[in-house]
Amino acid sequence: MVVIRPRPPPTETSQPQQPTHKQRVPAWESLVASNSNGGTMSSGGGVAQSSGEAGPSPTKKARKTGGKGKAEAVQASVDKDGGCPILSFPTDLLYETCKYLNPPSLLALSLSCKTLKGYLQSKASEPVWVVARRIVKLPQLKSDISEWFYAFLVFGQECQMCPSRKSLQFEHNLQLRLCLQCLKTNLVLKRDVQAEDGADFHAETFKCLPFTPYRPTTGDPRRDKQVYYHYPDIQKMSDKLVEFEEHSAAIAAVEESEMEGEEEDGRDETVLEAFVREQKARVNAINEDAKTIFNWQFKSIEEDIKHEDEVIKERKKAIEAKLLAAGYIQSDFYWNGFPDTARRHLEKPKELTDAEFKKTVWPALYPTLDGRKTARLQRELADRQSRRKMFLRPYIQQLKMSQTRFKVALFPTVAVVTELPSTKLFWESDDTVLDATTWSASRHTILDEIEDVMDAKRKECYLAFFPDTDFSEQAPTEAKMEAELALAVNVLKCSGCDYLFTYALACQRDCYPYDREVTLLASSDWRKSVESLLKVHKLSDKTTHDDLAKMGQVFSCDGKGCKYQMSSGRRSWEEMLHHASYWPHMSYGNRLQPLEEVQLSMVSSATTAGAGSGGAKV
Repeated sequence: MVVIRPRPPPTETSQPQQPTHKQRVPAWESLVASNSNGGTMSSGGGVAQSSGEAGPSPTKKARKTGGKGKAEAVQASVDKDGGCPILSFPTDLLYETCKYLNPPSLLALSLSCKTLKGYLQSKASEPVWVVARRIVKLPQLKSDISEWFYAFLVFGQECQMCPSRKSLQFEHNLQLRLCLQCLKTNLVLKRDVQAEDGADFHAETFKCLPFTPYRPTTGDPRRDKQVYYHYPDIQKMSDKLVEFEEHSAAIAAVEESEMEGEEEDGRDETVLEAFVREQKARVNAINEDAKTIFNWQFKSIEEDIKHEDEVIKERKKAIEAKLLAAGYIQSDFYWNGFPDTARRHLEKPKELTDAEFKKTVWPALYPTLDGRKTARLQRELADRQSRRKMFLRPYIQQLKMSQTRFKVALFPTVAVVTELPSTKLFWESDDTVLDATTWSASRHTILDEIEDVMDAKRKECYLAFFPDTDFSEQAPTEAKMEAELALAVNVLKCSGCDYLFTYALACQRDCYPYDREVTLLASSDWRKSVESLLKVHKLSDKTTHDDLAKMGQVFSCDGKGCKYQMSSGRRSWEEMLHHASYWPHMSYGNRLQPLEEVQLSMVSSATTAGAGSGGAKV
């Protein structure tokens, strides 16, 4: 069959593929044994051996020397028959032997000795080649080439004009098998030959020669539709045509002298005209044969590809069965993700053997398989941990609701609480049991860690407004810090997202945009706007966020070019904070205005309902 998609043939002496990283590949037998029998893996990757000692290895028997060997017997047969020992077979036996060989095998056999090559290239061996051609379903041709030459054109492994065996190409339309160098040298265009000095060819020369429209270098047809001819055949055909023309002229002269004075009944076809007609028919037959051979090769290639794909598919199934037996699952060996060094062993069109798998396939696959299995186990563990975190939510919510009203507002989020050291014990390990008893036993420890988180957040927010505070010497009390942070003029801004937060919101929000370091800053621009609001409406500078929130929907934004739709009514204090954070003030020229231009206003006729100690009527 036609050889397609060549791959490097496997050799018994090739070294096994080493892993891409420094990692010891465990022995295949040890891995399978540990998976099936529950054996313990040793530090080197193998199963711990039993205490029994292995018996001594059997010794080889000594080879007997003396007597006549195979080489001497074959040489004696050659000396006796005076040639190839195969030719000593009877003709019918030789025919029966050769008819089981395909054309490539017969061509290889013909290269074993000159005598056998002469026999296989003779007319007597035609029946042998016909049987071989039928084995591979090679179609019969219309041109009059021999069966041996037909097989050489399709399956030959050497150039017709030189001993080269590299870059061989079969020119279907010329019935030539040449190397690339010989093709470049001997294939020429008609115009190039006629342009040579002293070129004088018969007028019918190029009509009697086969041609090819394909370039010898690239294999694609020319745009000018010029064709190529085999240069050595051009002069030979021209000389033969000249010879036939002279012969036809001589015969015509004799016939004219003999028939002088007689009426001509009709002129017979000359030898030259008959030869030209035969050659044109031969060229047409060669072109039809070229299409026939090309169609057969294309069909043969498709059959070979289909057969190779089936072999590769069975090979992968055999490898999958071995990997499943070793403890891997289907998702660990999806074949597209393997490196090329491993895929070469997977997609080899050859039946898998145990020796090949242990020696080459398993060492090539192990690094990728081990990495995938490790990643899969980590994903499964993370999924189980995420489910266990979900079970913690009711317990954390119950713990939050048991705090005072102020601490409920400052209580950290569930994501923060689950990352505390005391709560990690409930979801990190698969052996952990979460129930009311175990949670109650760790309740006090969890509350202490939550207090530490709230205290750290409180200090961070306090330092945003009072950066010179030294907590190591004279730390302000917790009540003083919370009273300062609750004031309406103190608003925090996140350095990552530029949103505005009150102290209570800042304790519950964690911003990590693009893995940048996030800090809480005091918003001086917003402080000026709030101070102006309190001064205009004669409110105390001790007014808190809660005091303003209790006033209801009495606030509005009078900033220049503010796009916020206020026509539907006023807004509450929480909505104004949201407005300043999420709705940037844009001028009519689409220019982002600074926060100083945000002008807060209140309805003058509104009264404060239940304001705190710093509150006042407007």
